[in-house]
Formats: sequence, C-alpha cells, structure tokens
Amino acid sequence: MSTWIEVNCARIEKEFFEQNVREARGNRWVEVSIANLSGHTHCMVCGIAIGDGALSPPRAFQAKGGHICDYCYEQFVVT
Repeated sequence: MSTWIEVNCARIEKEFFEQNVREARGNRWVEVSIANLSGHTHCMVCGIAIGDGALSPPRAFQAKGGHICDYCYEQFVVT
C-alpha cells in the first residue's frame, strides 16, 4: 500500500516524491522569470502549477527541461 505525504499543499506518493527530490538534487538549477514561461508548467517535485495564475509561486528554477518551484528548491534542493 502506498504512503502519501503532503508537500507544499500537494498530496504526493512518498516514494515518487523521494525519487523526484533525488533527481532534482542532481541537476544544476537556474532561476527563470515566470513571466517568460509560455503558458504554465509543473514543479517536478511537488507538482504545483508554475506560471499563468494567481496561485503560482513568485520564483521558479529550470534545469534539463524541467522546472521546480521556489518552495521545493529552498526546502529540498539547496538544503
């Protein structure tokens, strides 16, 4: 049976989350302007939408074609 956790107000399967954090830590992240995103994308760690909306995080980071929100970057990548 899967174990679920909450990260950044998102409900995520624990094993999926841990795999994504390991992958994120192996990337070189660069801060990107949310205004320059075409439409929206999703954080590879918690899955929240980035861009196109009032609930979007204020900052985002990009690496190897993936994105990460500022919360996950600060909490799980640069710690």
